[in-house]
Amino acid sequence: MLYSATILISTGYDSKLIEPKDEGFLSRIKKLLVVQEKPLVEELHDVSDLLEKIGTALTDCKLTNLVRISHDSNDFYLDTAKKPHDLPTVLSSFRLELQTYYERFFEEVSIVLEDVVDQMEYAISIRLSRVHYIETFPIRIRISGNPVSIEVSKPEERFGLFTAKMEQAVRKYLQIAIIRFSGKDSSEFTDANVRPQSAVGAGTNVNLLSKNIFQLFPLYGVELGTTTVSQLAKLGVKAQDINSRTSKPYDYYKVSGMNFWFDAEKKITTHIYITYSDPMPEQWQNRGFDWQASYNTWRNLFEKKGYKIIDEEQPGHEIYRGSRSFKAEFHAVVPFSERINLSVELDFSYSKISGQNGKGTLYSIRIRSIFVGD
Repeated sequence: MLYSATILISTGYDSKLIEPKDEGFLSRIKKLLVVQEKPLVEELHDVSDLLEKIGTALTDCKLTNLVRISHDSNDFYLDTAKKPHDLPTVLSSFRLELQTYYERFFEEVSIVLEDVVDQMEYAISIRLSRVHYIETFPIRIRISGNPVSIEVSKPEERFGLFTAKMEQAVRKYLQIAIIRFSGKDSSEFTDANVRPQSAVGAGTNVNLLSKNIFQLFPLYGVELGTTTVSQLAKLGVKAQDINSRTSKPYDYYKVSGMNFWFDAEKKITTHIYITYSDPMPEQWQNRGFDWQASYNTWRNLFEKKGYKIIDEEQPGHEIYRGSRSFKAEFHAVVPFSERINLSVELDFSYSKISGQNGKGTLYSIRIRSIFVGD
């Protein structure tokens, strides 16, 4: 089961409207054509102080495993190996750098964490916008969670308690003007082509069913959620870079240039993550995967193949390096076996291109296996 919720926050700190620049002839043409520019707002809060408070709220919720922190498209820290409890140290260093060099120049800070709390695996994505459109919120916290195994009892209740605690922590430490909370359960598959095992029928091979829907795996001989670590070792090369906290190599094998991450306890391959700078596997290119494809093209691609579409962030826009940039995220989910769903997660950002039909707006693809109930 996959659960998700979003917390949207408008702070009580000062802000100011940004006056549109006079673009001369172009500006006059826009006025003649009655083209209305959406007002922009600049937040005037102390970013370093705000990040410290957000970090405290996360720590209160036992979220300390940082995956990524960046300003605009510049990664300050990236750790897909899930170094334990690195949030306080890294966030402190990032606050100092931001305060010293970038505080009035960055437009967005992005923080991503992954942690396990009360037998639930959580992925937390936080977006802090210094400049944003007037109708959007400057702070967005997206929470995704799923049980660590099918044996976990009452996962929906656990998720609800966790998100409530998260909201309380935010209210406790941040100066809130407006807060909106929305939650949803993404465990239901209503499309006949992606129904769970119990609805498919006895004896049906759901793994084969999912391959017929969209044959993304096996990729280079690897299947997420089923390929074991011992099998990975025969296909690729173990990570050579060392995790400074554990003094052991990171938990992935490189197979044909692709990093396949695994769960060290379960000894099973769990996920992959690539960005627009990585080559797209030829097998996926043959299925229509293209970094230059538009948001609408990607969405149609999965919808036609019967994937369940989960909108994590509705299509919209943000300001990126002074330009209007398309922003959205959706997850395409499909049963892969009796106990595993496959989630293809697409993040559209950092492109300097606007519109759902704009080419080259996709920033990253993350594919992971998710345990589900019978």
